[in-house]
Amino acid sequence: MTRAATTIFICLVGMTFGAFFLAQRLKNAPAVIQSFTATPVFSPNNDSRKDRAYVAFNVKRPDDVLVTVVDADGDPVDEILSRTTTRNRERVRALWDGRDGDGRRVPDGTYRYRITLRREGRGLVFPKAVRLDTTPPRPRVTSIGVATRTPRPEILPVPGARAATITLRAPGKRLRALVFRTTPRPRLVNVLDVPEPDGPGGRFVRPVKVRWDGTVGRRPVGPGTYVVVAEVRDEAGNVGTSVPLDRNGLPDAAYGAVLPGRGGITVRYAGAEPPPEAVRTGETLRLGVDTRQRRFSWDLRRVGASRTARGERAVDPPADGMLEVQTPGGRSGLYLFTARTASHRTSVPVAVQAAAVQRPVLVVLPVMTWQGRNPQDDDGDGLPNLLSRGDGVRLRRVYAGDGLPATFAGVTAPLMAWLDRTKRRYDITTDVALAHRRGTQLTGHRGVLVAGDLRWLPAGTQLALRSFVAGGGKLATVGVDNLRRQVRLTPRDRLLDPTAAAPFDALGLRPGRLLRGDALTLTNDRDDAGLFEGSSGQLTGFTLAEPLEQVRGGRVVSSAVAGDDNRTVVAAVRTGKGLTIHLGLPQLPSRLGRRADDLDARALMRRTWTLLSR
Repeated sequence: MTRAATTIFICLVGMTFGAFFLAQRLKNAPAVIQSFTATPVFSPNNDSRKDRAYVAFNVKRPDDVLVTVVDADGDPVDEILSRTTTRNRERVRALWDGRDGDGRRVPDGTYRYRITLRREGRGLVFPKAVRLDTTPPRPRVTSIGVATRTPRPEILPVPGARAATITLRAPGKRLRALVFRTTPRPRLVNVLDVPEPDGPGGRFVRPVKVRWDGTVGRRPVGPGTYVVVAEVRDEAGNVGTSVPLDRNGLPDAAYGAVLPGRGGITVRYAGAEPPPEAVRTGETLRLGVDTRQRRFSWDLRRVGASRTARGERAVDPPADGMLEVQTPGGRSGLYLFTARTASHRTSVPVAVQAAAVQRPVLVVLPVMTWQGRNPQDDDGDGLPNLLSRGDGVRLRRVYAGDGLPATFAGVTAPLMAWLDRTKRRYDITTDVALAHRRGTQLTGHRGVLVAGDLRWLPAGTQLALRSFVAGGGKLATVGVDNLRRQVRLTPRDRLLDPTAAAPFDALGLRPGRLLRGDALTLTNDRDDAGLFEGSSGQLTGFTLAEPLEQVRGGRVVSSAVAGDDNRTVVAAVRTGKGLTIHLGLPQLPSRLGRRADDLDARALMRRTWTLLSR
């Protein structure tokens, strides 16, 4: 061993013995620090709850006092107090904000206070520690109602006016069970009664059970999707929730993600589930009907008609939930099935295809888009499953609310009513049937009319439509944002893996953002295809329009423009041997009435039909 190493070794030994004897001196000396109190646990997370730790003690005689926070290894973290006391047993108080001497937040863990009395020549670390904890507790909603292997929402009201039992796991002291409505109009609707804690120190140890019957102040809540959220506060003041909340304090999940736990509740008083494909005339229609075991009446009525085609009063709910109805004979059409209880009703669309006659034009209903936008909770997480959120969606499910799909009342219903009122004959199918290659297909038809927004479609079906047009067929769309997204359709009628919108649709058209105005006027720009024959040359009174920005693989042969920059809105595009008609006016079907100022709208629709039929 070198002389330097020997010297260092002797110094270390001396320091060790010195520290030992000093510790013994402090241990045996009279107490100079009295009445020590300190915050046991805190959470410096800026939520105004236990953000700082408090330490206080009395100094026996006047002294220069230094308080330092040290970590578990005894290393200094921050000096939080340096002051001089002036009287005996003076009370000293200090606060620590959970940061080190450089202002940085220190990690969660256990810390202690070292108190140095300079005049006394003493320094001691108090054994009473403070725990810095910024990790929120993780409560969970484990089940609602009867636990099932396949996740699903609980349906309220429960027949027999019973309340649903909700089971929570809440590691903490203060628990709240919150009920949020997530659709429609998200908001907090109720705070449920929670039993007293069952563990020591006011903590919840065993699973907690609460109950809810779907009412607030004894009044039933509106139909919609709800989620129960467990909120618990731990000893440090951290608040944890069973699901993430957004900046507005409402349940939220990332794109394609589900809420954790099984807190989903669907409130429904009357609902119906129609088949996703057309039914032949004269055949049996099977619909799922849920009226919460209440008696109901029902009718089947052609869209736009005043007469009921089929109906029955005071029906007992079917044991298996499936109602069988004989479809009317005659021509193809779109019907509304309506079920009514004493206090609620629902109406859902049903496509009925004529048994044998094939007409030149095939009307396609966008059922995938209807169900993709239908705010129903399939998996019981408390959020509606929507294709726009990246969720998987079941095609066979009850339509939410009053049962009418999005855009149905403003686009599909008035268009179909106009076709029937003007005695136009057609075949009818759905995009689901086209994708499955069942029922009436594209083959043999001259034109296709898409009766609504056709947002999502499998790639193979998009290709079939493009091939249909390229081979000489005509296709017209009355909705907006069509054919730009793909989705996968499984054999069990699930829609999975929805894509984002592509710049160009499946037919080579690139739509722009909607034009909005108090009264947009469209003026015919060119008309090589005869799309505007019989009109005055102008369309007025529209407040929404979807412009056509660009065409790929085709050329515009007829167009009408709007706005100061003359942007093309209505267009007929030659694609291969066929024709694509982009109407670009979501309000057009509602303008097909009998008013005099709707003459040009009716003329445009008549010419569109004529071109489709040729």
